[in-house]
Amino acid sequence: MPSQPQDYCPNYVVHKFGRNPAIAKDTTRDIRFAEDDWTVPTSAVGLDMSSSDATDTQPVELQFSEAGYTHRVETRNLNGQSRVPFPDGLMVFRGKNKSPVAAFAGDVYVYDRTETTVTAGVPQTAGKIQIKIGAGLNQTQTTTWMVPKGHRAWIVGAILTLNELAVGTSREAAIELQVQEVQGTAAPFLIKGKFGLQSAGTSALPIQFSEDTDNPNKLDYPISDGMTEGCMIKWRASATGATCDVSVDYKIRVFEC
Repeated sequence: MPSQPQDYCPNYVVHKFGRNPAIAKDTTRDIRFAEDDWTVPTSAVGLDMSSSDATDTQPVELQFSEAGYTHRVETRNLNGQSRVPFPDGLMVFRGKNKSPVAAFAGDVYVYDRTETTVTAGVPQTAGKIQIKIGAGLNQTQTTTWMVPKGHRAWIVGAILTLNELAVGTSREAAIELQVQEVQGTAAPFLIKGKFGLQSAGTSALPIQFSEDTDNPNKLDYPISDGMTEGCMIKWRASATGATCDVSVDYKIRVFEC
């Protein structure tokens, strides 16, 4: 096997997909299936999970960031509309149905344990919801992600889509990439790109950023040294003229050094 170059860093690709199916006219929202904006916690919080359907008992795998920015994977079984606890986390960035036989009958929520009002399995405080998995969808659709401990990351490509809601309805959406350049839950999100889509049907915009898998210091997006551990990514969209259904599919190159 040939030796690696001296500055070689092991690297891999993370694929993220997010969708907000109903961004109301003249509003701006995070692109995630929970529809409302994600609230960045000031510290790790206890996480609970429940379904809106009492028959859901499937195992659910969560991938999330802990207080020290390490990524963790945990699986718990749903207990219908009753709350099921998970360990503390800063950000849940992926959840999926691990059952080999049954799709979710209801919407599945993971939320801050301090939520006091959960009605038939549904948390009532939008800002406390970390993720929502739609009934029958079986996996999260959220654009939020956090760089894990001991890593650097660059966004290298994306596809932005304005999905069709009603035939012949003219719609416009402005989509923003927002990134933290420094770690910390209180650090500001900076706009790293703003893109517009307009359509009476379905339209899509592919974006390719610079990429170099051998020497990350040559990459210039979003900054020369990349995003360091604890930095967060999210995409947001605003709708004008009519309600919009917006999706973002993007790729992150992650270096383990």
